[in-house]
Amino acid sequence: MPYVTPSQIKRSFPQFTADQWGSPPLPDDAELNRIIAHADERVDDYCRAAYVVPFAFQEGYTFPTTISDLALDLCMYDVRRLLLGLSPVPDETAHADLKLALGTLEKIGKGLPPVLDWPRAPSGTETRPGPVLHSFPEDTDRRHSMDWDP
Repeated sequence: MPYVTPSQIKRSFPQFTADQWGSPPLPDDAELNRIIAHADERVDDYCRAAYVVPFAFQEGYTFPTTISDLALDLCMYDVRRLLLGLSPVPDETAHADLKLALGTLEKIGKGLPPVLDWPRAPSGTETRPGPVLHSFPEDTDRRHSMDWDP
């Protein structure tokens, strides 16, 4: 079950209800579902060290609205990026919101407040330190990497 729905995203953007909208075109539901899936994966990646993920129905627990809110914030950033993709001016509000959402997810993943009323991950759960931007086996030619210095 996704943490956000396309209709929640659409309600957050007046462009989806405007009679006319220019370029770039609005993302369709299929694109919104890809954005949602990406946000859900990021939420789970941050939270798996402290909580059982994915967040789905668990007997005796209420789905944490904090998770839905943070997933929506991540989706909003991606949609803003699509809508403002042609603009040379950075969207400072979007970057600030993204930074806040990721900071909150990092705290949740460490078991810090906001503490969720949700089953805790078993101790020793493997965590990922963050995204790997690139990695090379020892015998790989590194001339095509950004850190190659001749």
